[in-house]
Amino acid sequence: MKHAFQPHVLILLLGAAGCASSGGPGPGYQNINAFTARYLDVQQKRMEFQRVQPLTIFSYRDLIAAVVRNYTYQDQLVLVEFLRADTREAVYKKPVPVAAGASAYTAPTKPLPAGEYLLKVTPIGVPPFMQAFSVRGL
Repeated sequence: MKHAFQPHVLILLLGAAGCASSGGPGPGYQNINAFTARYLDVQQKRMEFQRVQPLTIFSYRDLIAAVVRNYTYQDQLVLVEFLRADTREAVYKKPVPVAAGASAYTAPTKPLPAGEYLLKVTPIGVPPFMQAFSVRGL
C-alpha cells in the first residue's frame, strides 16, 4: 500500500544523503568571480568595476588586467596567474587581496605576446578555476 508522503520522504532522504544535486557549480565559484579586461578600461572605471566589460580576445598591444570580484563577507587572498595554454607555463603570477564585497585587479606591466592563454584564479580553500583568452598578433 502506497502512502501519499512516500515520494516526499524519498526526496528528503536522498537530499540528506548527499545524492541530490543543486545543478550548479560549487560555492566557491559563486563567491569569487574573475575575468579578463583591458587595463585601460579597468583604470578608467576603477570605482565602478561592475561596468567593466569582460573580454577574451585582445590585441598584442593591449595590457590585460584580471578583475577579481569577492561576493563573500570576508576578505580573500587569491592567486592570479596568466598561463600559456599550450605549456601551462606561468607568464604572470601575483597574489591579490580582495576586500569583502569588493573587487580588485592586477595586470602585467607589459603586453603579452600573441598566443592562447588561461586566466587561473585560486582562492583559498577552493579549487582553482580557469578562463581562456587570446592575444592576437599581426
